[in-house]
Amino acid sequence: MSTFIEYRDRFAILPRGSVLWHPGEYASRIVARPNSRYVRWNEFVSDNRNWIATYEVNEAQIAGKEAIPEETLARFRKEGLLVVATLRGAPITVLSCEPCPKNPVPPP
Repeated sequence: MSTFIEYRDRFAILPRGSVLWHPGEYASRIVARPNSRYVRWNEFVSDNRNWIATYEVNEAQIAGKEAIPEETLARFRKEGLLVVATLRGAPITVLSCEPCPKNPVPPP
């Protein structure tokens, strides 16, 4: 399964579970069916750095064995950007764990 993020006339495809956080005003940019032109992730994120941030995760976080630190999650909320989990720069799914917060992005 995939997550589509769309802005203006372009969209990118992300693995489901890779969006770690988004403020409410960006919810409309996560779409079920994009109506624009596909671009690769690197191009999309480069052109949209004003509202997208990436967070490099480790293998334990990906597997749901280690929580993303609460202070990091608080920073995400404070910065107000859509945050995508990456591993070596590429978007990746992060499984939930306890006491990890559930992914705040509902499926489209």
